[in-house]
Order: sequence, then C-alpha cells, then structure tokens
Amino acid sequence: MAKTTEVQDHDLVGLRETPVYQAEASVQHIVSDLKRVVALDQTIEQKQREMTQWMIGCILGAIAVFIALIVASGLSSAMTIALVIVLIGLIGGIIVTSRKRGQYVAINIPNYRYQLLPKLLTMLVRDMDKQAPVSTHLVLNPPLRIQKCTFDGPHPHRSGWNLKRYDDQWLTLEGELLDRTRFQLLCTESWVTAAGWKRGRSGKRKYKTKSKSKGFELALALRVPRKKYGALPVLTPAAREAIQLPKTCSLKRLEVEDNSLYLRVKMLPPPENPDVQVEQLYQAITLMFLSLYHILNLAKVLSDDKTEAS
Repeated sequence: MAKTTEVQDHDLVGLRETPVYQAEASVQHIVSDLKRVVALDQTIEQKQREMTQWMIGCILGAIAVFIALIVASGLSSAMTIALVIVLIGLIGGIIVTSRKRGQYVAINIPNYRYQLLPKLLTMLVRDMDKQAPVSTHLVLNPPLRIQKCTFDGPHPHRSGWNLKRYDDQWLTLEGELLDRTRFQLLCTESWVTAAGWKRGRSGKRKYKTKSKSKGFELALALRVPRKKYGALPVLTPAAREAIQLPKTCSLKRLEVEDNSLYLRVKMLPPPENPDVQVEQLYQAITLMFLSLYHILNLAKVLSDDKTEAS
C-alpha cells in the first residue's frame, strides 16, 4: 500500500474485489499501512451515510408527490404528467441510492479489526528486533459472507428452519521474538444465522432471519529453542494451572511439546462497541502470551537446574 492516506475510487473497487490486507514487513511499515486502511474505512462510512441521506430524501419526496397526486384536485393534465414523471424519477432515485448504499455496506470494514492489530504489534515489538519482518493476513470484510459459510443445513432444534454457520479466520500474525521464539496467532470469529417461517400474534406467517455472534476463537502457538526449554514436557501435568484468562474466555485446548506450546481459547461475544471489542480481544491475547511465557519460564528454571546438577 502507498504511504499516502488519500483514498481514490480504485481503492474502493480493489477492496470489493480483494478484501484482504497482507504483508510481510516491519511493524513500523505495517502500522503505516493500517493508517490507509483507517482512511479507507472512513471514506466508506461517509459515502454510506451520504447514500442513506439521499435515499431518505428520495423516499420523502416520493411520498409528498404521491400525496399531492391523490389530494390535489383541479390539476391540469400537464401538471399531473409532470408530477408522475417526478414520482418515477424519485422511485428510480430510491432504487439507485439503495443499491449504492448496499455496496458500501458490503465493504464496510469492521472497526475492531484494524484497531486491534496496531495495539498487538506495539505490544510485540517491545520484544522483537524492530526491523524483523512480521507476516500479517488481515481480512477486511464482515464475517457474514457466503464464502465464509461452513455449515448450511436443517436447524437442530427448530423444525422447518435452516441454520447457517460462518467461521471467519480474519487475522493471522506470525513473527519471531528476541529470544528466537516463533509465534503464530490466529483469530477466528463465528456467527450463526437461523431462517424460517414464524407465526406472529396476528396469526400471519412471516419469514424471519436471525443472526447471532458466537464469539471468537483465539489460538496462539509458540515454537521455542529446544536446548533452552528442554524441561517443557515435564511441565505438562501442571501447565493448565499456569494459564490465566479473562472471565470472558474459556480454555479449549493446551498442548505442551518438547519445543512448542499451543493454546486455544473461546471468547464470548463482546458488546457491539468497537472500543470494548478491541480492549477485550487485546486483554485476552496479552494474557495468552503471558500464560505461555509463564510456562516457558518455569521450564527454563528446571532446565537450568538440571544443567547445574549434571
């Protein structure tokens, strides 16, 4: 991405075709690129608001013209024809602005995604060579997209309803820390959409669609020098006690090998507020790193003791 934050029309087209930011570069370079992503999303949101305002204006205008045609009497044929033409034009405006607004909604970037990444990189770079490359894959479109659907079938609890599940692995982050530990962080967001016919209070059947967030799955893998942490396998029985997580997270899997650690947690859906989403994700990921390094530090102490004893 270019260094300038000025957004061009071709950027919006490019985002629609390839909604991904991918790079293998220094933290400073990636953070600079993300400023452009922020500017791009702000442009999208501004255009979305503009289309919404134009659409509302067209709707109100069409209603006013329609009422005028019904209520007003004694209009000349020419005036009536003119009002009908205006009404048709306003209806066309509603259709066009609605479609344009839908296009901007489809490429609107979830704010927490580009807000979380700089915070994570700022945290990690403290223990990295500042020029060391970090591999980053950041998905920029929302999770409810057909290509992210991993299940589509009958609802297990509602007869006649259909259930779709969406799993969106939206962040992959890989790099090496100063102690030569390699890390890989994966963030996946899951949603379910249930759809079917439901009878309302009036007795009429209506087709309903409900979407619900199922939260996040966070996975962190560390690969470490075997000589430095040779006592890792010994800690396997007690490793779970070293894991400290926020109340919003639960431990799903922990693997301790002779030169690697793997931690996977499930995080409850945070509130819709992007700031809260970023803070909860950042806190969870930070504690995941700290927990695994607590295990590594214990292994290092045991390894050093064995070396001294021998």
